[in-house]
Amino acid sequence: MTARYLQPSETSVIGTLGVNYAQVLTKTTTLSDILLVNSGSINTLATNTLALTVKMSTKLALSLGYNVQDNTSPPPGLKKVDTLRP
Repeated sequence: MTARYLQPSETSVIGTLGVNYAQVLTKTTTLSDILLVNSGSINTLATNTLALTVKMSTKLALSLGYNVQDNTSPPPGLKKVDTLRP
């Protein structure tokens, strides 16, 4: 279950930066890394996803990944750094 917290409304500019990198290791295996950073005057959220993808056939692939999120100012009760293994 996810809880939502109402925050006071504020107006500010947010910048977004994204980097997408992929390295072909073999004919059927690819290593990829995606970094997204959203930053404003109040908060910065950085998300990094590392994945290894293996083609099983022309229509099927298997992917193993690891995701890390770092939020400089998370809502109360949430962690500053969170990880996910999809």
